[in-house]
Amino acid sequence: MCGIIGSVGQAVDNKKSFIFLTHLLRETQRRGPHSTGHFVVDGITNEVFHFKSPLPAKVYSGLMEWKCISKLNQKALIGHARFKTKGGEYNNSNNHPHISNAGNLALVHNGTIYKFDKHKKDYTLDGESDSEMLLKIIVEKRNIIEGIKEIYNLFGDSGDFACEVVYRNPDNGHTRFFFFRDPGRPGRFVDARKKLGQYFFFSENSIWKDAIKRAIEEDPEIKDLNLDDLPVDIIPSFEIWEVDAQTMEIIKHKIDSPVRREVKPKKENQKTTKVTTTTSSWVKEKKGNGVTIHVPKYKTTYVAPTKTGNRTPLTDSKFYDRRSGRGNGDPYSGRQSWDGNNYSNSKQQGRFFHNEDDRDPQKTHKNVFFD
Repeated sequence: MCGIIGSVGQAVDNKKSFIFLTHLLRETQRRGPHSTGHFVVDGITNEVFHFKSPLPAKVYSGLMEWKCISKLNQKALIGHARFKTKGGEYNNSNNHPHISNAGNLALVHNGTIYKFDKHKKDYTLDGESDSEMLLKIIVEKRNIIEGIKEIYNLFGDSGDFACEVVYRNPDNGHTRFFFFRDPGRPGRFVDARKKLGQYFFFSENSIWKDAIKRAIEEDPEIKDLNLDDLPVDIIPSFEIWEVDAQTMEIIKHKIDSPVRREVKPKKENQKTTKVTTTTSSWVKEKKGNGVTIHVPKYKTTYVAPTKTGNRTPLTDSKFYDRRSGRGNGDPYSGRQSWDGNNYSNSKQQGRFFHNEDDRDPQKTHKNVFFD
């Protein structure tokens, strides 16, 4: 699990915008403490500035490489707080953003590509991160929309991803921002053009709310902007949002949802295992860095066939924790489980929506395991 942020548009008040972006990045640390990075395009000179380091966001935001953004009138920015999975954070090639050789295209990714081992041999990678492969796919297509569609074609049925991409045309400085995701990873959007002159993108509602509180503590004048009154929208899955950083026009490209799981004809008298989920209330608190975090948990009930053909409900005593990104274990397939404190490798990876509002708004996908 990682966290991503983004902004598009030249700020009305650059000082207030920088303070708010800083706290948006710092609050994103809760989703990934192992490394942080950013990529920004200046709105005046069209120059690109980027940096990444194996530091948590609350330390990273004190570096001069981040603070120099306050001197820019940025028209597009993406940031990332990494929770390491594939590839250690001390090899900076594994950290985000991943940037093309020409330096004009950058990508940040939250999620896991489960077919990474199968496809990585087709690309030359600098590190061990599965996220770098997504950038290589887009570069190979030489067209951002077609590259993103290829990502959906390859991994839409077997990966978790929410991604931001920024492209600056080296000839004229024209800059475009892209956001896309599948149902397995969250994405949020706020139109703050009337307040700060910008669009904002981020992973969780709580990150937005907490960033506002921290920004007001640093600069009380931000309270007058009433950022809390702005609606937070869920970015639909299987939809590419393309934002022109000059005109602020948003173009939405629909993607056909891939078949999530092959359904084979049921043989006569064949018994199958059903999986249903029920969501408990917010039952646990974790304290870290002085912040109390309420963590929702999910309980899974298995209905398995018996020798007599009757179905007996079996309830796994373990839970799914959205902060771990791991699903419950299936006692009938040998999967291991996250028990709230640790986890072990599993034979198969279970997948859940992370919380109720991460579902596709059209609710076209069921909340089940995907093998």
